[in-house]
Amino acid sequence: FPSHDRYTNFWGTFESLITYVTFMDFAAMMMVGTGIFLLRKKMRDTPRGYRTFAYPLTPLLFIGICLWFVVFTVVQEPVRAGAGLLVGLAGWVVYHYYFRRRDGEEKDG
Repeated sequence: FPSHDRYTNFWGTFESLITYVTFMDFAAMMMVGTGIFLLRKKMRDTPRGYRTFAYPLTPLLFIGICLWFVVFTVVQEPVRAGAGLLVGLAGWVVYHYYFRRRDGEEKDG
């Protein structure tokens, strides 16, 4: 059996787990903030239900803070950041496999 200490060293402390989870949270929030600009460019004529104070400065500041945290984590904790990226990539692959398969079944049926 593999040594229990090897897994304890990686996930063993609450701080380690928080670093991993928070890294993924900030990476996802940064993508959402970037999506605001992409959707506003793609859907120019869509009515806006909510106006953000000091747009585009407010979302740019948000994206910058998220980017700072992501880069800082990659530099300070590259193994945990890499593990987070691998988990995110695995989720992306499963998501696309599931929907590609499901969409193919709907077209056939």
